[in-house]
Amino acid sequence: MLVAGKGGASVLPPPFNKEVPIPGMAIHHKFVVVDFKGAAPVVYCGSSNLAFGPEKRNGDNLLEIHDPATVTAFAVEAIRLVDHFHFRNRQQHAERFDLQASAAQPWYASYYDQDDLHCLERTLLISGGP
Repeated sequence: MLVAGKGGASVLPPPFNKEVPIPGMAIHHKFVVVDFKGAAPVVYCGSSNLAFGPEKRNGDNLLEIHDPATVTAFAVEAIRLVDHFHFRNRQQHAERFDLQASAAQPWYASYYDQDDLHCLERTLLISGGP
């Protein structure tokens, strides 16, 4: 799935139009969710780029959070961000997509296609995991 953080010049419908136009990269979220819905869920977040050189020179911070509710909130935010920027890419490059072909297939079909990441998303969020 193509997800880009650049933009700001696009005209977006609500609720996506509440974004402040920032030149350059618009994504600054930095977090890693590990073992979501597993025995030891954890999220790492902060200003860190997770690279040794910048960590040594910049004094970035990195938090390790083990609270399952907080890990879940970050996991939901990750899915929201991917969906948001995937939508922006589709809008920005609409000429690449065959709208008649996509209209023939229901929007939820990808959530039941075993080869699509939406299927993994759907099963991950269902109680009991994939």
